[in-house]
Amino acid sequence: MQLRQRMIEIFSTFAQFVNDRFGGWAIDSRLQRSMQQAIAQTKLEATHSGEAFWSLHWYRLYQSQQSDFAVGHLAAYLQETCYWAAHRMSANELEQLPDYFQLAIARCPKFCKAIALSREPASKPMRF
Repeated sequence: MQLRQRMIEIFSTFAQFVNDRFGGWAIDSRLQRSMQQAIAQTKLEATHSGEAFWSLHWYRLYQSQQSDFAVGHLAAYLQETCYWAAHRMSANELEQLPDYFQLAIARCPKFCKAIALSREPASKPMRF
């Protein structure tokens, strides 16, 4: 798997599978433009602000506005993490890698909501 290097790539590209194996990164042009605009608005160079800054930025936007763009950026950000988790789950059955990956990625909106709820006072336990 080729790792993504630039912040715009990390927050706007999605894993593609070919024959049940990683096949490269697909760019979501709407998320790419959104990330470029966010970088321009914050007047920060993409290379000078790290993943922690942008993941928190998109999470806070999700918390305040339930933004589809924010969920999209967070889902793009979690691609590599979900890939490696799926890879470990399917170690003996590599043909199931895309299935496990889809299960993990499909949980992104629920994961964001659970984190938001866990930060509220007297919240219920998180269930994924």
